[in-house]
Amino acid sequence: MNETLDEIASTGLGCPRCRSAPSSRAEFPLEQTRSLYSDCHEGFALYRCRDCGQMYLEEFQEIVDWVGGIDDLWQRWVPLTAAEAAEVERLCPTESEEYDELPRLAALMHRRGGLTRDPLGRFHWSEHGWDTGDLMPPG
Repeated sequence: MNETLDEIASTGLGCPRCRSAPSSRAEFPLEQTRSLYSDCHEGFALYRCRDCGQMYLEEFQEIVDWVGGIDDLWQRWVPLTAAEAAEVERLCPTESEEYDELPRLAALMHRRGGLTRDPLGRFHWSEHGWDTGDLMPPG
């Protein structure tokens, strides 16, 4: 299922502040509660809205530029339902570098749109559950 921003708002996930893109990092409404998985090119963490307490799953991706040498750093935050947040807690009780559950975390990231921070530091809300890894060819 891929929910649009209007559908997310209608389900009560988040508040107007955390469902909109901040104009700068200083206005970013989310704070990290804990790291789930950490690797040099990818990571997952849980975040919470400072205003309403809405939980978000964050994915960090570094897309390596083998030709130009300047890697792209992407971050995405997707709001979680209470059941999804409980699933994440069950899947990832502690931070690790060796989770077998990474495909399940990635699947959660694809369920609905989310807040994205691109390599230039710009924030936007995507209504689609895609991520930068989806743009890369297999292999």
